[in-house]
Amino acid sequence: MGFIRREDIGGGRERGVIKCECGEEVLCFGFTNTCECGRDYNMSGSKLADRRQWGAETGEHPADVARITGYEDDDW
Repeated sequence: MGFIRREDIGGGRERGVIKCECGEEVLCFGFTNTCECGRDYNMSGSKLADRRQWGAETGEHPADVARITGYEDDDW
C-alpha cells in the first residue's frame, strides 16, 4: 500500500497519508499508526499484524510496542 499523499509538517519534514482498508485516512508518522477501525500500520504505510501476535517472539506486550513512536525527541 502506498501513500495517497504527503503532508508538509514544516522543518523539511513530511508525513505520509494512506487509505486504510476500511476507507479512512491514516497519518503515518510514528512507529505504529492506528486507524479508527483498529488496524495498525507502520511509518511506511504497511499494515502490521494483529496486536494479539505482537511480542510473540520477543516477549513484549502489545502495549509496549504501541507506545513506540520513533519521534520521542521531535515535536509531533
